[in-house]
Amino acid sequence: MRSSVVVVGRGAVGGVYLERLVECSDVELKVVADQERVDRYNKTPFLFNSKELKLNYSTPKVGDTQADFVIVATKWEGFADALSLIEPIVGEDTLILPLLNGIKPYEVAAQRFGAQKVLRGYYIGKTASRCGHSVSQSGEYVTVFGDDFNKSTEYSCRVKKIADIFEKSAIKYRIDEDMIYSHWAKLVVNIGLNQTSALDGGLNYGEIITNEKWYKLCVDLMNEAVEVANCCEVRNAQRMVETALELLPKLAKEDYSSMAQDVKAGRVTEWDIFGGYLIEKAEIYGVDTPKHIWLRDRLQEQRVIV
Repeated sequence: MRSSVVVVGRGAVGGVYLERLVECSDVELKVVADQERVDRYNKTPFLFNSKELKLNYSTPKVGDTQADFVIVATKWEGFADALSLIEPIVGEDTLILPLLNGIKPYEVAAQRFGAQKVLRGYYIGKTASRCGHSVSQSGEYVTVFGDDFNKSTEYSCRVKKIADIFEKSAIKYRIDEDMIYSHWAKLVVNIGLNQTSALDGGLNYGEIITNEKWYKLCVDLMNEAVEVANCCEVRNAQRMVETALELLPKLAKEDYSSMAQDVKAGRVTEWDIFGGYLIEKAEIYGVDTPKHIWLRDRLQEQRVIV
């Protein structure tokens, strides 16, 4: 029996999954969007690595077939609308995997639909470039996901269900047994790199790594995030900064984070799911975050956060 798979988000990240899912005979794929976007998408072919993808677009409505699996790959600013959009097709057995940066999207989706329907996960890979309705990506990526409810060496039925779809679609993935740690470790990297990269009109990784001032800010932001992770009782949180710093020299120096790209394009950034989220958590536990407060004020002055 074919799996009903829905993707929300026809962008740089969503394109990576659409390119594989559309070719899988075991998957019935739909790209969902509001009616205005559906009309526009039907008139504008979507190209991934110069190949046109023949996609089926629709706007969900009450009475539609419930999805087996939903991938949400929108920007944060469109996330709330995406959750409202998929509501008519989320049933008792539907699984949802938000692939946005940060932990907040997972928490918001789990609160809305129930934690039993939502898995933690994220996309990590070479930066994709987008021009209009065309996306290019090298194929270097991995989807990391797992299950909070998995307390044994055996993966849960939820994880196996998604892994099976990824296997059949030749989507690269890795299952992490401690996804709470993994999710926070990814956030710590984003907290340091993405936020620092939003300064001075958008910095690339090389400019952060080789500039003493920016590098120190990056590390200080990460350390504040680890303090909050410790308060949230995340296991082995003290390892996160060391692991993140080992990653930095491996990054392509000319690449820009998604947040830096937003700054350069004049778009509202995803600061809310990085620094905004951390400051909220820190206030709950009474943790001081002076570097985050300083950064928030600088980014507000630059008008890249609201």
